[in-house]
This record gives sequence, structure tokens and C-alpha cells, in this order.
Amino acid sequence: MLQDPLDGWLAESIRLSFLDIPGWTQRPIFGEVAGVEPTSTSVERMVQTQQEAGDVSHAFLNVMQQSNRIDIVLGDKPSQNTVDPLTPGYKPFFFVGPFRQTLEMFDAVADKAVNLVSGAIRVAYAITLIRPTSDAQEAVRALHRLIPSVPVDPEKDSDLIFQINRPARDDQGRVINRLARWQALQVATVRMRALGVPMPILPSAPLATAAQIYIDTSTDASNIVPISDLPRVVSELREHSVKLAEGEKAK
Repeated sequence: MLQDPLDGWLAESIRLSFLDIPGWTQRPIFGEVAGVEPTSTSVERMVQTQQEAGDVSHAFLNVMQQSNRIDIVLGDKPSQNTVDPLTPGYKPFFFVGPFRQTLEMFDAVADKAVNLVSGAIRVAYAITLIRPTSDAQEAVRALHRLIPSVPVDPEKDSDLIFQINRPARDDQGRVINRLARWQALQVATVRMRALGVPMPILPSAPLATAAQIYIDTSTDASNIVPISDLPRVVSELREHSVKLAEGEKAK
């Protein structure tokens, strides 16, 4: 059996966005996509923004609306302790859980979200993944396994940031932007004394590799995605996102 290239990778967040929505009128929509009511709602009528948020299982869902845009983001709970390892519930990074499982959770949200709008000029799908590692070399090795054509030496190189956009076209001729960014991360955790002087908490900062994938359709106003085509387009963007995250060998 082939090993899953994303084994050990965690989902920090997954986002679906509808942009330039013709004739959009803001309304409460959290319950429509989450199946539960939000725990917080904020409406700013002067700037035409509305935000609804709440727990969905062990994750946290944010639904944000602007005058002609909707962003739906599944991520970790904002109250998660990522600062002090001496207190209960600490983890060094924000994440929802294993990527594949989190993706299934978000699929249920996205399946409902495509029915919210009559269409959109642009649709975007984004995922951020993280993989904690024991040291800097393992961080580079984890990335090198996904993008082996990038000339790095995991045994000597300690930092790696690689970004590329490889546009494609779908069956309807729409341009699909496929932007991917891989990098090694090191998080410094400090505690502030009463006078504001930082005091390190950890003898060594947590290390991880991260992948940020952003897929969207073109901004061509003549190429609006109608509601009848939204499920297919969202599914295609999702597929591009997963394949890019899986690295070069998955193409």
C-alpha cells in the first residue's frame, strides 16, 4: 500500500470564498452551512460587514460577509492555548486535526455553501497545512519529500521557502490560478513579566513545515460561475488544492 504523502500533516484552516457576487444581500447564513446556530454575531452596517462564528464539533467556523463577498473558514478555536506549555490543553500550533479528516468535515460545510448564492464572478478555495517536526533538518526533509525537484540539501540547509503559481484551465475555459507556498517554520514562545520584559518559556522553539495552497478562478466578469455550475467548480478547486498539497509525485 502506498503511503499517504500527507500522513502526519495537520489542517490549520480550510477556506471557501465567493467573490463579486451579483446582487448579494447580507443575511444570517451560519446556520445554513453549519447546521447549528452561531455563538457570536457581529454586524457593522456602516461598512457593510457581517460576521458569524461558532463551534462545529471540535473546530471553529467563521462566516464573514462583505457587500459582495462571502468567506467561510474552518479553523482551530481562538481560545486554544498555544502560548504557555505549563498550562493544560497546550499545543504549539493552531490546527483542527489530521488533514484528511478535517477536509471531510469541511466538505459537509461546502456542500451547503454552494446553495447560498446565485453565482459568483470568482470562487476561491484555500488550505493551510502544518506538520510539526523535531528539528530544522526534519522540517526541510518533510518539504523535500513533497517537492523533490527543488534543489536543497536537507542535511545542510536549515531554511526553505518555495512559492509558485501554475495556472490551468477548466473544461469551460476558465483560468484556474494554482498558488502554492511551502516553508519551514520556527515559533518563538515567550511569557511577559509584569514590566513587559519577555521571558522565554521553551528552551527550544517549536518547529514545523507548512503548506499554503490558494486556488481561484479568473476575475473575468464575462465568465461568471452560475449556481448550476458552483458545485462542480468548488469540487474542482478542492481537487487542485489537495493535489498541490500532496506534492509533485501526486500530479
